[in-house]
Amino acid sequence: MILDEPTANLTPQENEHLYSALQTLVKNGVSVVLITHRLHEAITMSDRITVLRSGKHVATLDKSQLSEAKLAQMIVGREMVYAKVAHQPTSTKPLCRVENIWAKNDLGIDAVKGVSLAVNEAEIVGIAGVAGNGQRELAEVILGLRKAERGHVFIKGDEITRKSTSEILGKGVAYIPQDRYAEGLVGVFDIWENLILDQYNEPSFSDRFFIDSKKVKEHARSLINEYDIKCRGPDTKAQTLSGGNAQRVIVARELSKSPIVIVANQPTRGLDIASTEFVLNKLTDHRKRGCAVLVILTELDELLRVSDRIVVMYQGMVQGIVRPTETDKEQIGLLMLGGKKKDSDKVE
Repeated sequence: MILDEPTANLTPQENEHLYSALQTLVKNGVSVVLITHRLHEAITMSDRITVLRSGKHVATLDKSQLSEAKLAQMIVGREMVYAKVAHQPTSTKPLCRVENIWAKNDLGIDAVKGVSLAVNEAEIVGIAGVAGNGQRELAEVILGLRKAERGHVFIKGDEITRKSTSEILGKGVAYIPQDRYAEGLVGVFDIWENLILDQYNEPSFSDRFFIDSKKVKEHARSLINEYDIKCRGPDTKAQTLSGGNAQRVIVARELSKSPIVIVANQPTRGLDIASTEFVLNKLTDHRKRGCAVLVILTELDELLRVSDRIVVMYQGMVQGIVRPTETDKEQIGLLMLGGKKKDSDKVE
């Protein structure tokens, strides 16, 4: 049996059920190949682990010879350095606020049901939930990509509920979409074109009629260096980039605009460890600069590491709001499945 990222959308409790089922299969003589980028999962579920890097075999070792730190170093080729998050934001000034938002999904069914939340200055609020519980629709409502049936959205105190996406972006909002190829990039465009998709008419890049080729390519080279985008240069077609480098182009474009609010929907999905580390560090860097960051992630380890508060959604509603210092993956997984926190646990 070959499994390719089988736990991408599972809760911790569902992961345990899968692990138990795989153990039963192995005991009955089935050979299992598990492809995963989750370090803990690889060490827990496997007997032997093979590491690939840049398409080449690095090593095959018994899991008893590996720790998560050593495995990460083998995968990336260097020691991993993670940004530290204080989890103690001092500001209570909301830069992004939604009140009683209702929205439908693509099938016309209620997907977001009365959600209210706020993201303060210099704060990262993570959203957890099994895929399909309204997270994507909520992000699209904030960006003006989906109509709000009811409720209100505010950016820095100004209501933007009925504004167009271009107007919302003009308010200082950056958006990292869930699907980097379908929503984040124009594949047939060059990197330099993708880096100015919504800025091409700004005076720094063009006059009233023509784009200044020299300026936009200097801008592109600067971001390619800063964000370590592996490519031949600004004229490289976006569709030829690997997933990690494509994501870096999107992150570079959005964060180079000096936003005050960042909405990131699954910004690490499908990325290798190095690119995941890079993207999360960039988000925490902007939090330190005073940005309000709303990030939707399925990886609970990543949510716990970068978030100041975590909002758990279930069936389109807020099931609970917790702090990383006061909870764990099991409690979040319980909320994701519609359960309640223990009475002894504090819910904000």
